[in-house]
Amino acid sequence: MILTCPACATRYLTDPALLGPSGRVVRCAKCGHSWMQVPPADMPRRVDVPIPPRMETADSRAQLPARVTARPRRVAGGFFFGAAALLVVVLGIAGGSAYIWREWIVTQLPQAKTLYDLVGIRALPIGAGLEFANLKFERRQIEGADAIIIEGQLFNGTSDTLSIPTLKATLQDEAGRWLTDWTFSLGRPSLESGETVAFKVTRRDPPAATRKLSVNFTEEPPEG
Repeated sequence: MILTCPACATRYLTDPALLGPSGRVVRCAKCGHSWMQVPPADMPRRVDVPIPPRMETADSRAQLPARVTARPRRVAGGFFFGAAALLVVVLGIAGGSAYIWREWIVTQLPQAKTLYDLVGIRALPIGAGLEFANLKFERRQIEGADAIIIEGQLFNGTSDTLSIPTLKATLQDEAGRWLTDWTFSLGRPSLESGETVAFKVTRRDPPAATRKLSVNFTEEPPEG
């Protein structure tokens, strides 16, 4: 199934089973726009069909004991057990792609981490444990050209040394619509426990409609 972002028209190939029977909220990895995506109309739906009463004759009642069917008990957390079973099925159907892309999936859909935890798969979002601070941007004229300067800090709040992924800066208009983005590296592989590193990035000729900025982690390689 192909999903298309309503904001920037980026397309994604995904397994419709990940959407569930009633759909779910998804987010575009490129522009950050979120929307409610329903499964395709031809996707099989679960249908609960009542079990017909057992037909018995006088002879069968005399020869066989009556069958007693116990009603299934509704247990707390049934939703999560069902969701875990669904994830196992999806992993099998998708040929392991949900496992390979687990970090990206959890980054885009944080609630999916609960499902991975239930089936014993460690899945952390990209850059887990690293935090941004004092993020800001300003426009300047540099050598007669319009430019935007992004400054901020990255902090390791864990007790471990963490690898620093590639960073992606995204510029948006007043309504939060994607305008442009680019990737960059901090020039170092890791950050020690409790350590903070400052960064400053310059982008020339930014879109004139730029009003908002976001910086997050990505598995894409840094530009240039």
